[in-house]
Amino acid sequence: MIKKEIGTLLSFIAEGLVLFDKRGHITLVNPHATLLLDYTSEELMGKHVDNVFDIYIDNERVEKNKITKTIFTEGKPFNTPQGHTIYFKSQDGRKFPVFISAKSFEASGEKSGVLVFRDITVEKELENYKINTAKRLATLTPILQRTSTGNLSIRVKVPPTEDEFTELFVGINLMMDDLEELDKTRNKSEADRIEGITRAERERRMLSEGYSRELEIKVREKIRELNQSKVHIETLIENLTSGLIEFDIDHRLVRMNKAAEELLGIRREQVLGRIIDKNDAGNKELLALMEVATPESYEEVKKVSENVTSLAGDVYEIKIRDPEEKNLQVSTIPITEHAMGGGGIIKVIRDITRESLISKSKSEFISIAAHQLRTPLSAIKWALQMLIKGGENKFSDFEKDLLAKSFDTNDRMISLVSDMLDVSRIDEGRFDYDFKKNNAADLIRSLVANSEIAAKEKNINIVFNSDKLAESFIFDVNKLSVAVQNLLENAVKYTLRNGKIIIDLKKDGDYAKIEISDTGVGIPKNQIDRTFSKFFRAENVKKIETGGSGLGLFIVKSIVDKHGGKISVESEENEGTTFSLKVPLKGNEGVK
Repeated sequence: MIKKEIGTLLSFIAEGLVLFDKRGHITLVNPHATLLLDYTSEELMGKHVDNVFDIYIDNERVEKNKITKTIFTEGKPFNTPQGHTIYFKSQDGRKFPVFISAKSFEASGEKSGVLVFRDITVEKELENYKINTAKRLATLTPILQRTSTGNLSIRVKVPPTEDEFTELFVGINLMMDDLEELDKTRNKSEADRIEGITRAERERRMLSEGYSRELEIKVREKIRELNQSKVHIETLIENLTSGLIEFDIDHRLVRMNKAAEELLGIRREQVLGRIIDKNDAGNKELLALMEVATPESYEEVKKVSENVTSLAGDVYEIKIRDPEEKNLQVSTIPITEHAMGGGGIIKVIRDITRESLISKSKSEFISIAAHQLRTPLSAIKWALQMLIKGGENKFSDFEKDLLAKSFDTNDRMISLVSDMLDVSRIDEGRFDYDFKKNNAADLIRSLVANSEIAAKEKNINIVFNSDKLAESFIFDVNKLSVAVQNLLENAVKYTLRNGKIIIDLKKDGDYAKIEISDTGVGIPKNQIDRTFSKFFRAENVKKIETGGSGLGLFIVKSIVDKHGGKISVESEENEGTTFSLKVPLKGNEGVK
C-alpha cells in the first residue's frame, strides 16, 4: 500500500528524486530520475548513489563519494555552490546541467538520505540565447553609425542558416548596396546635401537614446496524525523542492509541506484542518493560499494545459503578491478513493519566477533592440524621402530607380521592426485595447479598397459579402483592422494571377464571423498546426515570396484571443486557404 501511495505521488513530480540508506544504497527512485540518468528503476535499486553518475562542478570532476561524504560524514547538505554549475554525466555519457540538493534525515530511527535534482538545460540555453542575440544585434550599431556618417562600404555578415534575423540582415545589406550605388553616381552638391541631412539625423538620434530595465524575484505544514507506516511518504513530501498541499473531499486543508509554506508565506499551523473557501477572500494572510486553491476563480491566471497526467489534472500559472511577488505553476491532481483512502485533491506548486523573468527579459531585450533599430531606419527613410521629393529634376532614371528600391527596402525593414515591437508588447501585456461599438462592414470595405491596387496587378477579384445582423458590434477598431488587413494582404500575396478572394461577414450565434477564403498556394498539411507560431513561414511560400517576418499570424491570433474570440484555418496545398475569425457580438467584457 505504501509503495502504491509513493508511486502515485512520485508520478507527477517534475524533479528527479532518489532515496538511499546510510550506506548510500538506493532504496527508492521516481520515474523522472530514471529518465534523466538513462537507467531503469530496477537497475538503480541497490546501487550506491555515488556510483550511478559522474558529478562535475563546472568542468572539474568531483570525487566519487562526494554526496554521502558530505551529508553523512560531514553532516552538511550537498547543494550547488554559488556562482558555479553542477553537471551530471549519465550512463550513456550524456552530460547535462542540474540544480541539486541532497540532505540526510532520520526515519524510524534509521538515518537515510534524499537527493533531489532538476535538469536546467532549458534555462542555460535561454541564457546563452540572450547573450548570442545581444552579440549579433550589437554588430548592427557600428554599421548603422558608419552609415550615418557616409561610410557605405561595410556589410552585415549573414549567417549560413536562416533564423529570425536573416531577413533583417539581408535587407540591411541590400539597402547598403543601393545607397552605395547611388553615392557613386550623384554629384558633389548632392553629397553635401546628404551629409547635412545625415548630420541632423545623428544629432536627433543622440537626443532620443535612453532605456532602462528591471528584474525582481521573490507553509509550513502541520502533519496529520500518521501511523509509522507513512513516515517515508511524509519525509519525501517534506523534502520536495516543489510545494504540495492536499485538500479532502470537503476542501479542508489536511497537508502542507515546507516548500509550500515558503512559497505562500504562511505557517501550516494557521491553516491545517481549515476549510478554504470564498469566505476567506478578505483575509490578506490567506490570499496566496486562496489563489492556489481555486486559481480558476481569479482574473490574473493563465491556464497552461488540461489533462496533463493520466489522473486528468489541470495546470495553471498564477501571480501572487503576498508575502512577496512570485509566479507560480499550480498542478491540480484529483485523488481517487482507492489511491489515498478517500477523495480530494492535491495541489503541486512550483516557483517559476526565474523562468518567467528570463522570458520577460528576452521580450524586453527584443523590444529595446527593435527600438534602437527603428530610430536609424526611420531617419534613413526621412532622408530618402527628402532626396526623392527634392531631386525630381536632378536625378537620372537610373538614380531614381535606385532611390525607389532603397525606399522600399527600408520600408520593409521598418515593417519588420514594427512587427517585432508588437510581439514584444503582446508578450509583456502592453498591447492596449479600446473596445467600442463599431461597424465591421465599413472597416472591411476600407481594407478591401486599400488592397485593390495590389490585387489588380495580379488580376485578382476580391468579393465582400456582408450580413447586416453582424455589421455593428463591440470591438477595437484599430486592432481588428490590423488582424483583417494582415489576413487580406497574405491572401493577395500568396494567390496567383487570375485568382479570387472572398470575404464573408455573418452572424454565427452570439458571434460575428469573418471568413477570408482565397485560391492561393495553401499551407502544407504537416505544417498547418504551426500556422500561428512566432516566425513561422510555410516552406512552399518561401519559394514564391522571400519577404515576411513570420510574425503576422501570431499577432492576428493574439488580437482575436484578446477579443474573447476564436480563429481557425483550413487549407489544401495548391487549392487555397480559409481563415475564420469569430468575435463576440457583445464584446469581451473581461478585457481591461
